[in-house]
Amino acid sequence: MLETCPPTRILVNKINGTKADPASTSFVLLLALWFILNVVQSVFTPIGSDEAYYWMYAHHLDWGYFDHPPMVALFIKVSGLLFTGELGVRFISITGQLITFILIWKIIDDHEPTQKKVVLFFGIAASIVMFQVYGFITTPDAPLLFFTALFLFSYKRFLTSSSWSNTLLLSISMAGLVYSKYHGGLVIILTILANLNLLRNFRFLIAGISGLVLLTPHIVWQFTHHFPTVGYQMGARMDPFSLKHFLDYWPNQMASFNPFILGIGLFLIIKHKPKEVFQRTLSFIILGFLSFFWIMSLWGHAEPQWTIASSIPMIVLIYHYCNKHLKARKYMYFIVFPTLLLLLIGRISLIFDILPYQLEFHKQKSMVKNIEHYTKDLPVAFINSYQKASVFSFYTGKPAFSINNIQHRLNQFDLWDYDIQFQGKKVAVVADTTKFSSHGRPGQLIDNTIVIVEDSLLSFGKIQVHFSLPPDLKFKSNQSITFPVEIYNPYPYPIHFNVLDNPIHLKAVIHTWGVKTISDVTTKPELSIIPPGSTVHTNISFIIPETPAEECQFGISLTSGIFPEAFNSQFQKIIVTK
Repeated sequence: MLETCPPTRILVNKINGTKADPASTSFVLLLALWFILNVVQSVFTPIGSDEAYYWMYAHHLDWGYFDHPPMVALFIKVSGLLFTGELGVRFISITGQLITFILIWKIIDDHEPTQKKVVLFFGIAASIVMFQVYGFITTPDAPLLFFTALFLFSYKRFLTSSSWSNTLLLSISMAGLVYSKYHGGLVIILTILANLNLLRNFRFLIAGISGLVLLTPHIVWQFTHHFPTVGYQMGARMDPFSLKHFLDYWPNQMASFNPFILGIGLFLIIKHKPKEVFQRTLSFIILGFLSFFWIMSLWGHAEPQWTIASSIPMIVLIYHYCNKHLKARKYMYFIVFPTLLLLLIGRISLIFDILPYQLEFHKQKSMVKNIEHYTKDLPVAFINSYQKASVFSFYTGKPAFSINNIQHRLNQFDLWDYDIQFQGKKVAVVADTTKFSSHGRPGQLIDNTIVIVEDSLLSFGKIQVHFSLPPDLKFKSNQSITFPVEIYNPYPYPIHFNVLDNPIHLKAVIHTWGVKTISDVTTKPELSIIPPGSTVHTNISFIIPETPAEECQFGISLTSGIFPEAFNSQFQKIIVTK
């Protein structure tokens, strides 16, 4: 079986003093070329905003994070031990994709490889846009690709021999999928749906249970943090139905895969129904991912890269089909492979600012330089921008963090304690001028942002307001209501509500159809101070505003000075009638 893994064969040939076959040599040379290309790309492509955010993850290693499981943080942490700068974020993703190539080649298991077949294999993989991108960009999709390949490789071995070693490898790959991204669980589910006999296979069940055991630290982390990732992925990301999201889905998929690759991939699945179990599994994964996230687009925008795990089974199926059909090979050579030139231009545009519009990558360093010039050595608090805070910290090495409010969303900065670290200290506050009111405070305008220096940071984002209302409670517009609330201070310092310069106010927030309506709140007894770790009880009163729809989400927020309403309570469904 050495033919299926050229690097192994070359090593054996060297040991035996024999000459390597041309196919193996071509495989290693193309793999080396791919590695060099991605290293060069990584070194000269500025950091992406999401990459910088995950770089922050790596500086706070944990078993889980607000947005994602922890594998991406581990990838970056190890990269950072080996290199600095952008390569210190991306190196493990680069080497991981090399192993992914080898695993896919072993999955293909071509017993008669030739130089032309090796070129075809690399050409198919390189033609998939997102497969190229996650060869040098580090987001959770990079480890997801690696563990998808490892899972399919171990699953194919398991179908041949359900030995304990293959069972162990399968369990590790299952855990790795979920530790990379929750979408990885869909790979496992679709595999089972393609072969329901697995549910009667004792060793497969053992592999699944072992995978769950390996996931225990992450499950415990979610439990102790009140399942923030589940709430975000299954709740906060959901939007009302939009036909635009539904119709945009397939154009986005064509862009992320390459329309010519996606076309032949779907053609194969629809026209050729596989009879062999493993081939059927590959088809299930492709169709399952594409269908699942198309359905999910009914509840919000589906990111194009969410289906990237299906690129690996697509590479395998297309390769086998092209080797059997001359027309398919001609299609690849004359239709698909020319698009590699466009992808090369795209790669170059990430390094050099050659396009008529500026890419995000090229804005990062100038943004950081301009803000740092004004803020000097002050810690910087970005309003509603975990990405800019992360990029600023990456390029300057200086402390930066995000303070979030109801106009944005919660993120990992809400779980970290930067606000406690800099409470009461002088900080620079950076906000988008189009979504922020300075309340007349003087500041420095930098591009589309305003920078305001706060002599004493007041943080109250972790204050918890608890209330209980009957389900689907009905109110009328302009109705005055009063009910009791509990306010808990988790900070290690007291919270003063009546500070002369920056008093803290409670606000009632009603959210519907993307519109947030804010009403003033009065309290009785009046709030004065909450000692650290203490809870106070009060009654709040406010007027129900008019809303664009009857079904609304209601919550209570705190605000002070230039800091808008924070996420201080859970939102509860209410009905507001005219």
